[in-house]
Amino acid sequence: MKEIKTLGGIGAILGLLIFLPYIGFVLEIVSIVLLLVAMSKLSTYYNNKEIFNKYLIGFILSIISGVVLIIFLGSAILSIFTSSQESLSILKGGLTFLIIGYILMIMGMNDWKKVSPYYLI
Repeated sequence: MKEIKTLGGIGAILGLLIFLPYIGFVLEIVSIVLLLVAMSKLSTYYNNKEIFNKYLIGFILSIISGVVLIIFLGSAILSIFTSSQESLSILKGGLTFLIIGYILMIMGMNDWKKVSPYYLI
């Protein structure tokens, strides 16, 4: 159990360093790998595969919601530089992406919440 806590702790700390220039992105990838390995080992420790599966689903939904929210941000910026009629339709599409991204993020966080009693021990 100590190894699992160490892997998860290091992964969580490395995840906070994403804003470092040049190496932040690499550290974020290492963080993700360490957290996934820790959840896999935790799942094996408790003999409950649902722990890893829920964590993985939550992670994937969070990535998808991030991409969808970036599309919303792009459409909002694009609407600034277009005519008013085009701007309105682009903004409507962007708001649709915002709502979808928000729903996906809630779904992902809900899966992480279901796993949290295991790794908060």
